[in-house]
This record gives sequence, structure tokens and C-alpha cells, in this order.
Amino acid sequence: MWRRTSKTWSLFPHEIVATQAKDATCLYHFVRQVKANRMIAASVEVVDLQRYRLVSHIPKVRFYLREKLDEPFIFFHFKN
Repeated sequence: MWRRTSKTWSLFPHEIVATQAKDATCLYHFVRQVKANRMIAASVEVVDLQRYRLVSHIPKVRFYLREKLDEPFIFFHFKN
């Protein structure tokens, strides 16, 4: 009855719980990407030349990193 739906959950390195090694690798890379984006958003300012504004508020910087990355005249520069 339970043979088709039962899965064995395993604890992989970096505290990732998954049923297969492939899933754990995918989750690890996703978590790593999210952590990197959070760290970058805290150290970057956005220069929006279309609206003549400098954005340094972290949630708005994250929005620009996600949504407006390919638009022209939007530049990212690191805070000193």
C-alpha cells in the first residue's frame, strides 16, 4: 500500500533534507544563490538614470536585482 509513495528522507551536508542526492544538490545551489543575493543587496547601490535616482534601500535594491537587471540605464555600484 505505501510502497509507491514512501520515501526515505536523508540529511545531506549543509543541513539539507531531501530524498535524493540530485534534489539535495539543487536545493543547496538554490540556498547558496539566495544567500549571495542577500549579501550583495546589502553592499550595492542602484543608480537609475531613467528616473534620476540613487536607490540604497535594501528591499528596493533586491527588487532591482530581480526585476530590472536587463533594462538600460540602470547601473549597480558597490558602496565604499
